[in-house]
Amino acid sequence: MNISFDAPWVLTLLLVLPLIWAVALRTRTNLSRRHLAVVATVRSMALALIVMALAQPVWHGTTRQISVVYALDVSRSVAAEFVEDAMQWIDTAQQQYAPAHSRVVVFAKQPAVVADTAAARALQIVESTSEGGANGQGAGGIVQSATDVEAALDESLGALTRDSVKRIVLLSDGNETNGSVANVFPRLKQAGARVFALPAKPYGAGDVWLDGIEVPERLRSNEPVLIESKCASLARAIRRHRCRCRAEGSPWHARPRN
Repeated sequence: MNISFDAPWVLTLLLVLPLIWAVALRTRTNLSRRHLAVVATVRSMALALIVMALAQPVWHGTTRQISVVYALDVSRSVAAEFVEDAMQWIDTAQQQYAPAHSRVVVFAKQPAVVADTAAARALQIVESTSEGGANGQGAGGIVQSATDVEAALDESLGALTRDSVKRIVLLSDGNETNGSVANVFPRLKQAGARVFALPAKPYGAGDVWLDGIEVPERLRSNEPVLIESKCASLARAIRRHRCRCRAEGSPWHARPRN
């Protein structure tokens, strides 16, 4: 345990203490020397306390209480089986180490703080913003269309408790599309929070998803229209794909695109 000061330069005012005693001893008065010594002592103590308060002392002590936040990436670039394995790993770590405080931050496009993995499993996971609502998030849901690691670490930092050993476990593939994780490093350092990263398993070689559909702004009745679909895969390049569209149950004519 030790003490530090946020404004240590204020301590230089303590140099005035000898002046108080010099004035007290050379004062011409009818008071006895014992009385003058008492007055000088009281004045010195008052000045010392004021200076100490202005210096903003900080008491540093040791603690064994650990506050841990598990930041779990559930974006679509992460394999679904990894998310379930990660939640089981979190449950095992909780039982084995029993930290004094813990939270789970589930994130993709935006983060959500929950108490445990049971609450994390109850969250709604949606593919895009249109499914999640106008604000990009459904009722307690997470949008998978993007990954913001910076926002997740910021939320994790806010979920940690003060006066404890701060730990963040990041379970992600690191494929961030929004924000920059480098922006949160100074805040993590200032708070004294350590981050431990566990790499997530990406999609398998056969996993492909529809990344977007482009439709012309103006459509006319009974006229052909060109709709472009974009497919994506993390494991391999897609050279050719076919997209089948239906309108009111009737299939549209479509041709393969490179």
